[in-house]
Amino acid sequence: MEKGIRYSDFLGQVEKRILDFMPEKFRDCRVHIEEIEIGEGTIEILGLFKDEAPAVPGISLRNYFKEFLGCWNMDKILKEIAEDYRKLDIEMRVELETGHKVTEEEMELFDFEKMKDKICFRLMNYNANRDFLEISLHERCMDFAKVYYIVEAEDEKGISYRCIPNVMLDEWGVTLNEVDKAASENTPKYFAPALYEAGELSLFCENGVSAVNYLKAGRLPDAENCFVLTNERKRLGAGAIMYPEVLQQIWDMMGKDFYVVPISIDEVIIMPKDRMCKAERIIEAKLISDNKHLPSKYLLSNTLMEYTNEDLMLLPVQRDVKEKIRNDYER
Repeated sequence: MEKGIRYSDFLGQVEKRILDFMPEKFRDCRVHIEEIEIGEGTIEILGLFKDEAPAVPGISLRNYFKEFLGCWNMDKILKEIAEDYRKLDIEMRVELETGHKVTEEEMELFDFEKMKDKICFRLMNYNANRDFLEISLHERCMDFAKVYYIVEAEDEKGISYRCIPNVMLDEWGVTLNEVDKAASENTPKYFAPALYEAGELSLFCENGVSAVNYLKAGRLPDAENCFVLTNERKRLGAGAIMYPEVLQQIWDMMGKDFYVVPISIDEVIIMPKDRMCKAERIIEAKLISDNKHLPSKYLLSNTLMEYTNEDLMLLPVQRDVKEKIRNDYER
């Protein structure tokens, strides 16, 4: 832009170009710059209007013109105006809806670039959590849901997190695929996958699994056994079935196709397809997967799944095959 620009020219550039620097949700707004008298002078206020919006923030432009005269970089100034306006919009809407003033720390939640390394996922039963899922960012998978959240803190006691509401996709200006990509990369870092040999005791008893994580060992003691897939924290471990390459790693060590029995949100059973396992262990897994032993908040799925080297993906077992398996186990 040529030097010697007048303030009116600057305002014209803002009015013409500001939407190009705003997030997607603002792209269909009507740009309006209003001159307001204050004392003996005037100020120019930028507002971005939508028909359904009850109120919009206004931002004074005169100081941005002064800043422009110091750098002569219009794109830089427009980016700054857009970011400041976005923050004002968030602050106003949150205060109108909740009466709560957004803190500087909370404002960071609305910045995807700052949050993307903290986004993880967990699995939960879809039907048992319909009310929660209506407002929470998630993706449905069979009869369970992959729910996204932000890790807020981590210490020796565990991890605290904040669920992500659906509206954050618009606030962030990203797609669900972008959120899922970040969560798929981050979750194994916070919740490293673990594969244990199923013990003689209850699968929920810590003494009921061996101390060896066979995903780290890279080999299995006996490929004919049943194994518990979870994470090293043994909490929310069923999500490991969605980790990239984990199921293929198990297949490579086992050398055969296997069933995935969803036990709870904390763990699943990995069971070879070509061999009957110990009856009491299978009965326990079947009863738990039939939701007869668990409080509802721990339930994950009623779907028996399988992983094959041909499909290279987790698929639900056909109903007729599932009934045959159950009948065989009950004999």
